[in-house]
Amino acid sequence: MNAPRQRGAPAQTSPRQAILVDAGELRPPTGNPLGAPSERLVDPWPDELRRAVLLDLLGSLVGVNGATISVLAAGAAHAHAIAALIPPGIDLIHPPPDADTSGGRFVWAIAHHLQRAFTRVVAVAVDLPTLPTRTVATALSTLAATDLIVGPTPGQGLYLIGVRDQLGLDVVTAAGAASSFDSLTLGAGTTAARSRNAVLRAVERRPRLGDADRLDPIRDAVAAAPAASPRTAALLRTMTGSRHAGPGIPTGIGGIDFARSAGR
Repeated sequence: MNAPRQRGAPAQTSPRQAILVDAGELRPPTGNPLGAPSERLVDPWPDELRRAVLLDLLGSLVGVNGATISVLAAGAAHAHAIAALIPPGIDLIHPPPDADTSGGRFVWAIAHHLQRAFTRVVAVAVDLPTLPTRTVATALSTLAATDLIVGPTPGQGLYLIGVRDQLGLDVVTAAGAASSFDSLTLGAGTTAARSRNAVLRAVERRPRLGDADRLDPIRDAVAAAPAASPRTAALLRTMTGSRHAGPGIPTGIGGIDFARSAGR
């Protein structure tokens, strides 16, 4: 039997945690959303691969206990275009027209959550082929004792950044995070943190789609955690053929038909 709490003792409250997915470069389906890609992005990856990655990413983030999930669009028109891709229960937000005059879209989104009394805010890039739930859970818990948490890519960039208060946001702003993860580097973040005496820690390195020009590193990342990315694994298999799928990517993902599940 639990002992009664002493009168006057402070009540324990859970921290308000937010996860922000930066979807500024995501394209909505055009024509037949499940057919062949009609055009390519600047990088070599087709749009349906990016959409599969998004759905897997959101599915993994839903497993983080006690966190509110929001997807950040580039603007009102972009939010309207991708709204059908976002599953129910996940917020879709976009910056006001004057966001560029107040630090940029990315900075606005983090500040928006801090102003809503969230005490731990973790933002992640939208083009992560796989992101286990434990990585984000670790980042959120680490913010209890650190000002800034980052997730580096195999190169110099970042795929994750988390703050708990204005000090962390100041570091993010000074590091150049005006509009997206593409303007952030580990070196700039480390320098900005040191100049402000902020404590910065890191989680494990993970690749982004934009970090590679071949399927191999993406396939390897998915193969290491196929349960976190079933749609991406299935689509990679159709893109490369069964002979080239590589170890760890299953032939069937629990009976899922990708052509049907990707539109959910």
